[in-house]
Amino acid sequence: MNIKKIFIFLWIAIAFPALIFAGGAGTTSGLFLRQEPTARIFSMGGVYLPIINEPGAAYINPAILGHITGHHISLSMWKGLDAVSQYNFLGIVLNAGRVGAFGINYLSYDSGLEEMYDINGNLSKITLQKDYAISAGWGRNITETLFIGGQVKSVNSELAQAYNANAMTFDMGAMFKSLDDRLTIGGGIQNINGELKYKNTGDPLPRTIRGGIGYRFAMGTDNVIIGADVQKPIDEDSLSGGFGVEYGFAQLPVSLRGGIKRINDEMGFSAGMGTKWKGIEMDYGFQPAGNLGETTQRFTISFNFGSNNDTDRAKVFKNKGMKKKAFAMGYVYRGAKITASVLRPKASDDITEEQAASIADAVSARLGTSPYLQIVAREQTEQVLKEQVFQYSVCADNDCAVEAGKLLGVKKIFYISAARLGGRYALTIKIIDVETGAQDKSFTTTSSSIEGLYKAAIKLAEEIALDELK
Repeated sequence: MNIKKIFIFLWIAIAFPALIFAGGAGTTSGLFLRQEPTARIFSMGGVYLPIINEPGAAYINPAILGHITGHHISLSMWKGLDAVSQYNFLGIVLNAGRVGAFGINYLSYDSGLEEMYDINGNLSKITLQKDYAISAGWGRNITETLFIGGQVKSVNSELAQAYNANAMTFDMGAMFKSLDDRLTIGGGIQNINGELKYKNTGDPLPRTIRGGIGYRFAMGTDNVIIGADVQKPIDEDSLSGGFGVEYGFAQLPVSLRGGIKRINDEMGFSAGMGTKWKGIEMDYGFQPAGNLGETTQRFTISFNFGSNNDTDRAKVFKNKGMKKKAFAMGYVYRGAKITASVLRPKASDDITEEQAASIADAVSARLGTSPYLQIVAREQTEQVLKEQVFQYSVCADNDCAVEAGKLLGVKKIFYISAARLGGRYALTIKIIDVETGAQDKSFTTTSSSIEGLYKAAIKLAEEIALDELK
């Protein structure tokens, strides 16, 4: 190590002792990783969970990647509290359909140039600290309301252009979103492992447990988002959090935002606004000067390729097989409906006529909610078959079901069979194509009681109702 490097090292050690020698309880490195990456999140007090299609939110909690539709790019830049240091963020989300979505992120911090004299009296300018993190993440849905995700980060730091440290770490998260996307609850852990080691002793990255809740609702034709966020650094005693709101106007491409946040013992207020045109969004956020420094401002520009509203997003979810979510969000099927009828199962020694009729009525009612089917009412079905002198109650095979379907003039027949097998009740719903006589699909469920079988039949019919029949 030459004399110049020794001098620089001693200078940094005096100015930033925690970065090099700390290693003690409660010290961390890589604090730039705690930054809120976009102006939208920053202006809402750190609230990120309820925001839709937001690469910055997906960087904080990779589970959000599984919910994002389309492809997205976000670019942010802002000055630090000293009005000299510079932060930059780039977030890219690539949607892969049923596989989920992938995220690539870049976050950097540059302390700026500082004038200093070496031991020979020579003046030079050096960058005291320069950090960056590159991450790659993935997320997808487990159910239509549950999402999980994770990401790997490479964190790199340079002090005074002379000392370098790097570390690998990862994040993981989970999120619940209601079918209609109104309620969101989630959380995760950031920077689970890893430390930056400049010389002999390393300090861990800022491990943080983060949780939040958010709600979206309509106010007239406008859209409102409210939420709260809580952060607990694992290696510190402090607790931070924030509350935020966004008001989006339906008739104007403008959203207004505000938030309150608590970082350690200091309370802060933030505000901002956003505007969008087609797939381009521009966001601005600011925080008035506090005890720690100057007024902070942030700018973000985002490019969205794909779904830009709930109707388009509903189509994406439908194509991903998330049919309940798609219809809850307003997806409308505009194709021709298939006419169908439900035949009542034949009563047996263990199932009465009344119970069989109740099961058929429940199945018919649930199938009637299908956007793809037009169900003939049971009363009309029985009336037509009686007029044709057809023994409705004794239909016990596919040929009989096809004959009934032809008399009714429908394309599909839902033929139900129910019986007791040993100690359990079994119910099967067969879908018969009247024209070909072939069985399209068959669904079976069982229960230990007739009451349970009734409930299971309803659930089965709900699943069938969302299935497109050819």
